[in-house]
Amino acid sequence: MTPWHLADDAQDRDGTHALVIGVSDYRYLPADFDDDLPTGAGETLGLTRVTTPAISAWRFAHWLTGERGLNRPEAPLASVRMLLSPSPAEIDATPALGDLEADVVPLPTRDNVLDALYAWRDACNARPGNVAILYVAGHGVQLSKDDSLVLLHDFGRAHRPILDAAMDVGSIWRGMAGPDSAQLQYYFVDACRTRPGLFDDYLSTRAGVAFDVTDEGGVESAPIFYSASPRTLALGLPADGTLFCQALLRCLEGEAAELDANGRWAVSTSSLVRHLPAAVDRLAASHQAHQTAVVGGLLRDGVFHYLPEPPEVALGIHISPEALAERAHCRLADFSGRQVYDRQPVPPEIDLTVKAGLYALQLEVESNGPPVLRPFLAAPPLHREEIEL
Repeated sequence: MTPWHLADDAQDRDGTHALVIGVSDYRYLPADFDDDLPTGAGETLGLTRVTTPAISAWRFAHWLTGERGLNRPEAPLASVRMLLSPSPAEIDATPALGDLEADVVPLPTRDNVLDALYAWRDACNARPGNVAILYVAGHGVQLSKDDSLVLLHDFGRAHRPILDAAMDVGSIWRGMAGPDSAQLQYYFVDACRTRPGLFDDYLSTRAGVAFDVTDEGGVESAPIFYSASPRTLALGLPADGTLFCQALLRCLEGEAAELDANGRWAVSTSSLVRHLPAAVDRLAASHQAHQTAVVGGLLRDGVFHYLPEPPEVALGIHISPEALAERAHCRLADFSGRQVYDRQPVPPEIDLTVKAGLYALQLEVESNGPPVLRPFLAAPPLHREEIEL
């Protein structure tokens, strides 16, 4: 399978290798609940085609390769393999999805995904210093509270085992272990995690897309970020993509950035653990919905990427009592001495958008004692200072 993106020096140094899969248009699922099943369909679990996973995968892949995307000098982006089956609604929203070349962005069928997985694993395992990224979005089911299966484009085909075209993410995670494997890995599973009652009737069944798991040891770090908690749904909006992908991109673009020991703003395993579930929760709440992202896997810290410049922060300053705020003079400067805010009088609530970093606040009221002097670090996504005069 030809990678959708391949760096010129991909084989010559440590690099990051990504596999991105988005399944919206299912060959054997109806477009709507009232429609007849397509020819050749078997057990479909009552599912229909969807309108958000493929565009979400597309946007994640384009973030990786974008001008302000993945920035990890120790292991720069080396390859991206992408498999998509976009829905008509997604193609209407992003016409480029309708012009995909099948040999570069093939459909995420069972066989194509298996080929891509093994090619991705070979690339990742070429050097232990490589970084592995897997992002997969589509219909998801669970057999137990600990697993996560994502259904592929040809799921529901008649005369096949029910999960023949399902990808077992846990098996992939366990099969990517060993001393020759990429020692830093990231898994993003953007799918529902419900258990259809039909599985109660089966003594055993297994996913058709899986890795054999050997006893070759582990890796240094391999977190798994699930878009939904067990037994719950992952949500999305047509044309906007999944809530999880929207929140993930916001985190990667700055909301999950933290200042490291060398003064760089970095998104890391630990910062994603802290910020991504909260970002999903906030985004779902803004749509009067509920969705809880959860984290599993091996959580030893590692850097995902460095921001090229400090991210923006929503800064709020509350001054009380209001009567003194009306007589106050407020100065805010960054630590280079550049004045960011200088006003007299000031409102009791000051709302600013600033670049993340160290700031010095000076607030004084004539004939009301010495000025308030306060240094602080403004870190994303928001920072609030409470000032009592």
